[in-house]
Amino acid sequence: MYDRDFYLANCNKASVPKFFETIDIVDEIVGEKKWELEKKMNKYYVSYKYGFPIVFGVTWMGGKSFGLFFKLPKEKAESIVIQGIAPHRYEDEWKQILYKVEKPSSDVRKLIPLFDAAFKHITGIEQ
Repeated sequence: MYDRDFYLANCNKASVPKFFETIDIVDEIVGEKKWELEKKMNKYYVSYKYGFPIVFGVTWMGGKSFGLFFKLPKEKAESIVIQGIAPHRYEDEWKQILYKVEKPSSDVRKLIPLFDAAFKHITGIEQ
């Protein structure tokens, strides 16, 4: 069972509340957009899935830090520029771009263009 208690036992206790704050904000965005995505808690990440494929998620980058990932082709991911926040890296193996989250309350909503692009890329649905 991957829940708050699991993460508190296995990750930095100071980071876990911000991790869940980030998940709550992503849940709000998914709800506002009326996207029918399944949220799945995993050992090292939380994914938002459209059927089988993952669209985006929140992932641990170590014991203390975490970020948001978006399933996008490299060219598309790199073409989206977000003012005030730079990508951490593009992960070729997973075909996703990763952004480190420092302050969930200000960082997550800045990334809405990436949420939109990943949703469109995976589902083919226009906004």
